[in-house]
Amino acid sequence: MKKLKNLLLFLFVAIMGLGFGSCKDDDDEIGNVEDLYGVWEPIHTEGWEMEAGEKQNWDKDVNAASDYSDYNRVAFYEDGTYASWWYQNGWKVDIDRSEGTWQLKGNKITGSNEEYDGETTIVSLSATQLIMEVYEKDDEEDVEFYEKVTYKKVS
Repeated sequence: MKKLKNLLLFLFVAIMGLGFGSCKDDDDEIGNVEDLYGVWEPIHTEGWEMEAGEKQNWDKDVNAASDYSDYNRVAFYEDGTYASWWYQNGWKVDIDRSEGTWQLKGNKITGSNEEYDGETTIVSLSATQLIMEVYEKDDEEDVEFYEKVTYKKVS
């Protein structure tokens, strides 16, 4: 589960959260990359997790501004760095903050920090909305995971 939490943290950087492969080719362009720069907050998630042959599905709105949320805000910066942080009685960017680097190739974001290296697919990007998908499979632990998260830009 720690691996899953780190994946969600990236999503969402992470980010979060927390997926699956896109139907697009790896070389698909996302449009205006400058739209990615800024702070994003998750508003909806859908996906599934299969563990030991049992599949759990979800499709729900997200209230990331909750002390009980599994989702966090993420900021992508023009210099290739990112930060993500959890809601704790407000969006305090200096509490439980994760930082790392990101790189965009086509519609794939590769993120890296001290605890996690991973890849996320951008499904769509506009100046106000970001949709990303993540897919992971761990044959050793017999776990498979997919999530699609919709974000709104907050700054």
